[in-house]
Amino acid sequence: MFKPKFTITNKINKALLEIERARGFLEATKLKEEWIREMQSEALILESHYSTHIEGTKLTLAQSKKILRYVRFFSKIF
Repeated sequence: MFKPKFTITNKINKALLEIERARGFLEATKLKEEWIREMQSEALILESHYSTHIEGTKLTLAQSKKILRYVRFFSKIF
């Protein structure tokens, strides 16, 4: 039998309950497709920006967004 080496404190329990509440809300909510696409796009931009920033890129977030817009535009053409 698995015996974890940690204790679920009240603080951890409250955080887990809050996560479950949010999860239930999101599962019950019908999200608009347009909003989902916007959030996916924003997440991709942020992920790209911060992962390259860690590697030493000096681009601002606005510059990163502009580059990704151009990449998407030209990828549709070619």
